[in-house]
Order: sequence, then structure tokens, then C-alpha cells
Amino acid sequence: METYVVSPFMGGLFNVLLDRLVNPEMKHFLIGRDSTALLIDKLKLQMLAIRAVLYDAEKKRHDNPFVNEWLQMLKDAIFDAEDLIDEIHTKALQQKVTESEPLHENTKKKVESEAQSSNITETQSSNVAGTQSSNMIEVLHGAVMSLWSKTASLATSFDPFSEGIDLKINNLCQRLSDLAKQTHILSLEVNESDFSLEQLRKKRETTSLTDQSQLVIGRREETEKLVGFLRDIPLFQITRNRHQKEESSAETDVGICTVAIVGMPGIGKTTFARAVFNNSWVDETFKPMKVWVYVSDVFDIHSVTKTILNQLSSDSHLTQLPSDSGSKYLGTSGNLDYLQRTLRQRVAGKRILIVLDDVWLEKSHDWNLLLCPLRSALRGSAIITTTRHHEVVDMMSPDLTIPLDEFFF
Repeated sequence: METYVVSPFMGGLFNVLLDRLVNPEMKHFLIGRDSTALLIDKLKLQMLAIRAVLYDAEKKRHDNPFVNEWLQMLKDAIFDAEDLIDEIHTKALQQKVTESEPLHENTKKKVESEAQSSNITETQSSNVAGTQSSNMIEVLHGAVMSLWSKTASLATSFDPFSEGIDLKINNLCQRLSDLAKQTHILSLEVNESDFSLEQLRKKRETTSLTDQSQLVIGRREETEKLVGFLRDIPLFQITRNRHQKEESSAETDVGICTVAIVGMPGIGKTTFARAVFNNSWVDETFKPMKVWVYVSDVFDIHSVTKTILNQLSSDSHLTQLPSDSGSKYLGTSGNLDYLQRTLRQRVAGKRILIVLDDVWLEKSHDWNLLLCPLRSALRGSAIITTTRHHEVVDMMSPDLTIPLDEFFF
């Protein structure tokens, strides 16, 4: 049976491919390709999970032929991943060249030609008009480029390449997922010195605290819009609930609204949500019933529920349970039913604000389950989520969606 050294070759190849999955060319290519971006994120997580056991697999391959065979299958999958990433990058470069073609120059020349053919005969008027025409050209140029960018983004929805590449990425993810499951059967252990998934999550974890040395620039309009919505939630809910009752015979009076902030990685979703969370009116209105939860790639309903409950409790270790519970303290039970009943009791009749940062959802059931105990909150309550995926927004069906589609520096 073939033997080979995995480290440092295989580990180095993992690192190179992971870097290529997050470089600027890849990020630009994924704009408007939400389904592809979601699959790329899954691919990164699968590769990180497997990379963490490479060192142990290398040590055990000599004594366990099954481990050696597993490594061979992994090598084949990673080589296929390299080919796939090469294909994506080739397409990304082609797209970059296409977008940089001087289409706008033809438009500019046409505008200049029309301006020069105008019936302006006086010299001074001509000079003034020339300046105005130049300004108009720049305005039109900017408008054309903006329209070109939006059209290019819209066109990706009908891109056959995206559909084909999504299928390939999904198949590769499935192969890596199967290999990852086999690590438990083979008793492969995570190398603690490696960059594990939990370490990755902790590195990306966010908090509600604002660094005063970093000002939020360019998001004033969005911030005012969201704070204004939070102010008007009670009136909005009365209208919404009345409309829902007219359509259904069931009694409906949901006390909590949902808001989704969506945009590509690095565009400022967390910074924007943090600015709203620390707004003076928001602080006065919701404190102490406001919570910040970092969710990340795994939406664990138990963990999220417990985190919300702990933050809403004055003492996370000694919170009293409902009278019908058999346990005495919050920390002694992980039962979801118990957690949800406790949370429902805690928020009942109170106006609350919950921010869920970096939400990844695969099942609408988890989202609906999270909302169940929060529906007892006082009218005017809200949940603000940030996510990079429009599919997640569709799954949540929020009352308000705020897309962030431009960088501000």
C-alpha cells in the first residue's frame, strides 16, 4: 500500500487553499453570488475540521492501514479542491478584466461629442458651459459605472457558471464531510496546537463594546433608520397584528419584531449593529433587558437560548427556575424545554432588545424555536440579526431588512 508524508506537504497545501478562499479576488467574485458564498464558507469549515487531525493521522498511518487509506482519499479530495479553486479564480480574473473594460469611456466620449456640438457661440459662455459639461460628464460617468456594477451583480443570478460551480463545491463538501465523520471511527485526535474550529470561532467572536478610537463613518443614515424603527415598533406592531388577525381567525399579538442586517464579510455589519446597540436612546429604553450574542457558523439553539437567559439574569449561576421545575439553579440543567420556559418567564411583559451577530442558519425550525419564548416580551421588543447570507434572511422573514452594499472607510 502506498505511503507518503502528509506533513508538511498536505498541511501546507491546506493553508494555501484556505488563504485563496479568503483573498480579495475571491471576496469580489462572491458579491451577488450568495449561494456560492455559503458553500465556500462550508468548504472552509470542512477543511479546517480535517486539517486539525492531520498531525495525528500522520503519526498513526504506519500502524493503521485504514488511516493510510483515509489519507489517500483525503489527498485525492484536496487535489480536486485545488483544481476547483483554480477554476473559480480563473473565472474571477476573467470577470475582473470584463468589469474593467473601458465601456464607460465610450459613454464619456459620446457625452463629450454631444456637448461639443451644442450651439454655444460666445467665448465666455463656452468656457462656463465647458466647465458645466465637464462636471455633467463626471456625474454621468459615475452614474453609468454605478449602473454597470449593479447590472453585473444582477447578472450573476443568471450565471450558468455559478450553478455548475455550486454543484461541484457541494459535492466536494460532501466528500470532506464523509472523511470528517470517519475521523471518529479511526480515533483521530485534534492537534491542540493547530487552529481548531473552536479557536477560529473565538478569534472571530464579537462583543457589544465600542472602541472609541474607531468612529463609525458613513452609516448615519442606516443608523437613524434603524433607531427610528425601534422607536416606532409599538405602532408598527399594532398595525401588523391587526392585519394578521384580519387574515386569520387565530388570536395574534406577537410582542417582538425582527430586523436583519445583511451584507458581505467585512462590510461593517457588526460595527453598524454595535453603534445601534450603544445608541443613547436604545440604552435608556432597553437597559438592562438588552443582550448581545455572537452566534457564528453553528446555530446551537441550546447555547443561544442559554446565553440570552444568562445575560438577562442578574446572576447567571443562581437564577431561580419556574416553580414547576425540578432543578434549583439554572446551571444544573441543559434541557431545552426547561431553558425555554425559564426564558419565557424572564422576558414576559418586558421590553427587550437582542442582537444576534453573524448568524448562520440552515433550518427555519431553529429560528422559529428560538422565537417561541420571546413572543411573551412586551410590545416594542426587537431582535436584530447580522448575517452575510440572503438565504438566512429569507428563512427568518424579518419585519425589516437593511442591506449593506457599500464599504465606508
